[in-house]
Amino acid sequence: MRIMEYGNKGSGTGSYLSKTICDEFIEIMADKVRQTIIEEMRTAKYYSIIVDSTPDIYHTDQLAFVNRYVKDDGSPVERFLHFIENPGHKSEELFAEVYNGLMSLDLDIMDCRGQSYDTAANMSGIYSGLQARIKEINDYADYAPCGGHNVNLAGTHAAESCTEASAYFGVLQSVYTFFTGSTNRWEKYVFHCSQSGHRQRALKSFLSIDCEDIIREFAAEKSRRKEL
Repeated sequence: MRIMEYGNKGSGTGSYLSKTICDEFIEIMADKVRQTIIEEMRTAKYYSIIVDSTPDIYHTDQLAFVNRYVKDDGSPVERFLHFIENPGHKSEELFAEVYNGLMSLDLDIMDCRGQSYDTAANMSGIYSGLQARIKEINDYADYAPCGGHNVNLAGTHAAESCTEASAYFGVLQSVYTFFTGSTNRWEKYVFHCSQSGHRQRALKSFLSIDCEDIIREFAAEKSRRKEL
């Protein structure tokens, strides 16, 4: 009702519905949530860090910064703090970003009691990886490989060891490459999806799909077949 009443009133009429105001509201709420998380971490004192990099839809690599700590009632929680634009893939660059990020939040790295990353050499290397560089400063910051990454790798290698699965996913990758390699073919794909009454499904490279994506797709396909 408010949008119908106040929206599109033109310049000079305060509606607080412009994209600038909405972005400001979101930023204010994000700052409040972030500050609450930081206060909880300071109360808990000790914490662990989880850092992982991933490209966004604009192909910009960024670091997801997550903290794990124990609340006053004894319950462990994981809290996402923010994204950091990835400065690079070298361990010294990642270390500088993590260290400076903690300092900017006024969190003492000496209170860190755990680290969890994927098993890439720049993250998990025992001599010059990110975890080793943090251990040089704080010997109590023990490293544990990310369980989610390990499960994903196990699922990938298990699928690759099965001839039928390799052939199936190879076909899926070929379909993806065929349609995304040409704007003309992509337009035909979108057109036929709309004509058939089916929702256009986002095509993803098999190389960027994790085990959870595959499980969800199989469950959705099983449900559609039951409906038919």
